[in-house]
Amino acid sequence: MFCDAEPDGEGLPIVFLAAMACATAVIGTRAEPKIIVDGETGLVLERNQPGEMAAALRRMLTDPDARAGIARSSQQLVAAHFSWRSAVAQFEHLYCECLGQEANADTSKKTVSEHRNCLA
Repeated sequence: MFCDAEPDGEGLPIVFLAAMACATAVIGTRAEPKIIVDGETGLVLERNQPGEMAAALRRMLTDPDARAGIARSSQQLVAAHFSWRSAVAQFEHLYCECLGQEANADTSKKTVSEHRNCLA
């Protein structure tokens, strides 16, 4: 379990993505960008609410099924949207769009050499 009640204003909190990628349940505040979906990919709390934080920690510590479900969902979210394959697919789509070419709809399973076809 990972929690950060006082984020430092980082635009995209890499520490949350790293924890989520490792199938770790996370607890954050509403100050975080919308990478944490409350109750699905983590728990989202108001800032400066120690009672809420205590309740969230208690819930995660005493409900292993909820913790495991959140951890699994958060790992899937990161794999789908923040992996290298996803980044390559997004860049390919952007480059092909700029070049006026059609990007392949399913780029997540393509190899690097297959990605080059669009950019050639």
